Amino acid sequence: MTDRTIHWADPPNGGVPIVTHLHGGQFQSNSDGHPEGWYTAAGDRGSKFTSENHTYPNTQPAALLFYHDHTVGITRLTVASGLIGLYVIVSPSEEPSGLPKDGNEILLIIQDKTFWEDGSIAFPDTGSSPDNHPNWCPGYFGDTILVNGKVWPYLEVHPEMYRFQILNGANSRFFTLTLSNETLQFIQVRTDGGFLPNPLYLSEITLAPAYRVDVLIDFANMTVGSVVYMNTSAPGPFPDNIPPLNPDTVKSVMAFKIVARNGYARSYSVPSNMTTTPNASYDLTTDGYRNFTFSQTVDDLKDLDDNRIQVLMTNATWRDPVTETPTLGTVEIWDFINPLPDAHPIHIHLINFLVVHQQSFNVTAYTASDCSFALQYPDSGSCFTEAPQEPNSTLVGWKDTAIAHPSQVTRFWTRWTNREAINTDGSFPFNAWEGPGYLWHCHILDHEDNDMMRPLILLE
Repeated sequence: MTDRTIHWADPPNGGVPIVTHLHGGQFQSNSDGHPEGWYTAAGDRGSKFTSENHTYPNTQPAALLFYHDHTVGITRLTVASGLIGLYVIVSPSEEPSGLPKDGNEILLIIQDKTFWEDGSIAFPDTGSSPDNHPNWCPGYFGDTILVNGKVWPYLEVHPEMYRFQILNGANSRFFTLTLSNETLQFIQVRTDGGFLPNPLYLSEITLAPAYRVDVLIDFANMTVGSVVYMNTSAPGPFPDNIPPLNPDTVKSVMAFKIVARNGYARSYSVPSNMTTTPNASYDLTTDGYRNFTFSQTVDDLKDLDDNRIQVLMTNATWRDPVTETPTLGTVEIWDFINPLPDAHPIHIHLINFLVVHQQSFNVTAYTASDCSFALQYPDSGSCFTEAPQEPNSTLVGWKDTAIAHPSQVTRFWTRWTNREAINTDGSFPFNAWEGPGYLWHCHILDHEDNDMMRPLILLE
């Protein structure tokens, strides 16, 4: 149900507003699916509307992208209703040899939903703080797992290697995927922005909302007739399950049934080197620097106990003036300070970025203003409780969405150029500074709908 107490499209002639965003795409902002660029069948238009037709040049590196509605204030509703799909950019020259293909290459969209007895989607119509927001809740967590629109499906596989390109298409739920047979593992070869320099061999893999991974699973040693379950152990909310919203029904994702081969066995291999290692060099004395602190607010006019009403980034809302205005061709370091109990997947439009490091800090001392981030560990006055740590496996490689973990400062390296430098000066093959502009936001859809989203303008 649309909550009219939060900022939303509100078309004067009614109907369902819509605007498509190709997540991970690199194109001019008039095709980016600006949240205020919505339109309706009745002819209503948002303040940033440009066209119902968007152009995607596909001049970026090969990757698994996805598209979804991005209308301001109702993205959580339209995506939960099904307005989401995969968009694959393929480039044979970038593809490592030996990877599974044809019938052994599978696309998977994982989501969670709750259903009424008649099969319709049950979405909360009573807010967690109805006196403030009658319908909006800080997170939608379903009690049923779907893969490609099917509830707890199974896939018949032969005893050979398969390639799975996976999207977490959920509104708020994280998935920490594991395989029931401990002899099997995930071999990750690609992330949001493309191939990794080297494969990662993982017993589990955590996907935040909007995360995409490209993984290999080798069933070659599995017995025909056996079954392997792909499960998830991630709590909801992530990572502390407070309040507990993780029923037993969301522990299983899907099953793989091992069946006999049809004809000859297909042979595939794991590539050892896939691309060059990204170079995230920077100099804080010359490169741009920004930091953002997550905060949650409650209505101080009412007794709302601990109900969370709104999560913001540095206390700025979607409607506040633009403050992120990087210049074309520059490098900026963005630090995300998260003193909250939940993890937040941060998505930046237009570019891919790299996570430089993570660094834990003392939330109690920081909240009491008893320490400083200007002082480095191990200074006694520093908020940091450790030296900077290498990014964990969920943060490696080129990213367009990355998790800012609780009690940590997560550092992003952003370069405001075309990643592949198609033009010799590194600029984009379009005027990225023209049009309504871009944005960045938390990709927990319930959060972005209630102002955890900020505009972004690239300067020429």
